Amino acid sequence: MEKYIKRAKVAIAALTIMSLVLSLNVSSVFAQNSNSITAGALVKAKGHPGIYYIGSDGKRYVFPNQQIFFSWYENFNNVTEVDENTVASFQLAGNVRYRPGILLVKIQSDPKVYAVSQNGILRWVKNEALAKKLYGDNWNLLIDDMPVTYFASYIIGDVINDASQYDPEDEEVSIATIDEDRLAKLKAKVQKKFEKRQERFCKHTEKQINRIQKRLQRRGVTIPGFGAGFLEQCIGQIGNGEDDDDEDEDDHNEKKITICHIPPGNPQNKQTLRVGKPAAKAHLAHGDTVGKCEGDSTADTTPPVISNKLATPQATTTLITWKTNESATSIVEYATSSMSTSTSVTQVSDSALVMSHSITLTNLTPSTLYYFLVKSRDAAGNTATSSEMTFTTLAASVPDTTPPVISSISATPLTTSATVTWTTNEAATGKVKYAKTNLASATTTNIVSNSSLITSHSLNLTSLESGTQYFYMVESSDGSGNTATSTERTFTTTVPVDATAPIISAVSATPLATSSTVIWTTNEAANSRVRYATQSLSTATTTFSVFNSSLVTSHSANLQNLTTSTQYFYKVESADASNNTATSTEQTFTTTS
Repeated sequence: MEKYIKRAKVAIAALTIMSLVLSLNVSSVFAQNSNSITAGALVKAKGHPGIYYIGSDGKRYVFPNQQIFFSWYENFNNVTEVDENTVASFQLAGNVRYRPGILLVKIQSDPKVYAVSQNGILRWVKNEALAKKLYGDNWNLLIDDMPVTYFASYIIGDVINDASQYDPEDEEVSIATIDEDRLAKLKAKVQKKFEKRQERFCKHTEKQINRIQKRLQRRGVTIPGFGAGFLEQCIGQIGNGEDDDDEDEDDHNEKKITICHIPPGNPQNKQTLRVGKPAAKAHLAHGDTVGKCEGDSTADTTPPVISNKLATPQATTTLITWKTNESATSIVEYATSSMSTSTSVTQVSDSALVMSHSITLTNLTPSTLYYFLVKSRDAAGNTATSSEMTFTTLAASVPDTTPPVISSISATPLTTSATVTWTTNEAATGKVKYAKTNLASATTTNIVSNSSLITSHSLNLTSLESGTQYFYMVESSDGSGNTATSTERTFTTTVPVDATAPIISAVSATPLATSSTVIWTTNEAANSRVRYATQSLSTATTTFSVFNSSLVTSHSANLQNLTTSTQYFYKVESADASNNTATSTEQTFTTTS
């Protein structure tokens, strides 16, 4: 008997150690591509704008834009610059997602604003009042317009109808690193399977001890209560007793708690639910009560209805989606032969209660036929199972070594700025290098860049000199680091347009008997004209004119063949180089006798 007691104590210690090991990052194997680069490092290739996160799986994940980068980091201080070959030695595995709880996101084609949760789940914030409760009065300043091409990295989760259903701070602290966000779903699955094995081990050991106790009792030796005490202590090592991944009805009923859910602001619509212990804790914290709702004599016994099943296979992954008519969990079981005959069935699950379900199967074999079915379990424990379906993974893709193709390059210059646009045949970064002399010989070169992976590029060059020729070329790098550079081109900024007429001043006339000299000044170079007649110019049928096309600021015009002792009416005019014309008021002079 003492031998079994010792073994039991050793088992409990082993279980404790295993639990501690499990709490570490689930991906403990890291391919050491470089002695100086380890899991969690931030790297970029010299001369390239793209920044990558090195995951614990030895692969690199690109930051699609600066907003995503700054949701995880405050600055670029920890980014290590290495050569292109070192970056390329880490396989590109995908995009980094926004850190949960930090920002709100939307896409231009959809007016909805989403909060970010772990596992890449986006949750629609139902209205503006709710957004203010969660993110404050300036919530609209935290919205990032996400390019639609990145939207595929996320799945849509439950709608946030009440502030109690989402806490930005809890979301932020729940995921400390990019690896944790990437592996959260896998870690939860491993944790559940491990806990199930622990529980089975504890129950088996308890039975062994009880059998020994009975044998000893027949010999008059009694060790009271040891078996029950051991089981309690052993299972206590497991943790919080969440639901396991199997469909055993006894497990499910034993670990679920009946609560009366009272919707905030709508208490008349209370509803009896059966939820796991962690979910029950959250419900009770927000005003729900243990047990059935008063007057509720019925229970939900109807399983969800599964519809819209779809498999989207890639070479080594497949996205399985479906819908249910009520909120329920998501489970996919799959194998390389029919479920009825397969000896090895793999299960992937998500315990979140949603109506739009999305599960990604990973580490699949390219060009392989797979059989699968989906299951969903509602809050009352009713489970629905689909019929068996199939999909075939795509052929393995070859590494991308082809740079983008740059086309449709154009520059639209203004007086002190210019917009350069171009397109690429695949998503890539954008960069414009420019100078006032040929780039090959220029001593000073300016650069404007955008690290987002897009196909339509537009960069604005500012603080340029007017009326100046500039030399430029564009550059784009795809997600694999392949770079394309255009040939050198030129554009010339425009000259400011003058739309202001000269200002006329100091007009005077010096008359003689048969002539008169008229003088005036302008504030800019302009031509000279005097119009005159023996009556007001507005009514005169006969007028005379003297003109000089020279652009000057001091003007003088000599009027000849005048009549003695006669009053003359006159106006002066001046037009600058842009043909902006100014005219004086009408004035008079009288010739001498």
